[in-house]
Formats: sequence, structure tokens, C-alpha cells
Amino acid sequence: MCSLCRKHPESTVHLFLQCPFALSIWNWFSSVIRLQVNLSSIKDVLSLANRGWNSQCQVVIIAAIISIVNNIWLCRNSVRFENINPSLTSTIALIISSTSLAGLAACAGIFRNSQGANLGCFGFNIGIANALFAEILGIILAIECAFDRKWWSNCILKIRDMQIIVSHVFREGNFVADKLASL
Repeated sequence: MCSLCRKHPESTVHLFLQCPFALSIWNWFSSVIRLQVNLSSIKDVLSLANRGWNSQCQVVIIAAIISIVNNIWLCRNSVRFENINPSLTSTIALIISSTSLAGLAACAGIFRNSQGANLGCFGFNIGIANALFAEILGIILAIECAFDRKWWSNCILKIRDMQIIVSHVFREGNFVADKLASL
């Protein structure tokens, strides 16, 4: 049984091309490139890269296809092995960030206490980088800030249980971090 839709037998064709979750992602991708994607087979999907794109577009199209297939697989594994239901929005955000070419990037962080009061914030222009580098640098800078302010000593007691989750929030969803990153 398909881990994502729980309605059809799981096969590679179903999982990557026919499952409603996968179809939503392919429909989103079709709307972005303004072309209908032939979902008859993975080979047909990959043939999309041979439509006379310039070299940069072709690289992005191939990267997007690979990222879509990879993220569908990761979502399937999250459901199957971790009992975590994937969000279509966050999956698409991961595809966008993993597919995008490097450009001007920045990172920002906000420190809040348990009541949500602002304890401090930072913003840092990175220069030319991709989204993954910006996210990781943001985590590193946040840890360094916490350490410098002696907040880290409080964290050491809890570090055994610490999990870091990198998630993409669209600019409109995090106004403060967006403004910090654009300074």
C-alpha cells in the first residue's frame, strides 16, 4: 500500500508519477515552467530537459526533476518510518531551495524567550550563495550568538534532546527575519 495516499499498491510508477501527493507536486512544477509534464514514465519526465532550453535552464530543469523525485521518496520514508505526514507546501519549498541557483543571499535569526519576547536578533549578508548554505550559516551564527551571550550554557543541559529542524518559511510568513536579512 502506498505510504503517501494509502489507497493504491505502492510501485515506483504510482509513488513518483500517479500518487495524488506526487501529482500535486508535478502540477505545481508544470505551472512554474508553463508546460505540461508527460507523466507516463520517468523517462518521459526526463525528456523534458531536451526541449531546447538554454544550458542554465536545462541544468535547473534536471535539478528540479531530480529534487522532486528525491523529495517524494523522502516524504514516503518520513511517513513509513517516522510516522510524519509531509506537508505539500514544505516539500515544494525544499524543492525550490534545492533547485535554485546561487544568488545574493542572507541569513537572519531571532532569539525569543518562552513567552515570545525578543531577546535579540541578527542579520548577515552572505553574498553569492545558495539557500542551503544560507540556512546552515544561519544555524552556525545563531549557535555562536547564543554561546557569546552565555545562553549556550543553559542549552548544554538540554543538548542531548536537541533536534534542529531546518524549514523554509516564505518571506510573507516571517516578516521580521525577512527584514533582518535584507538589511
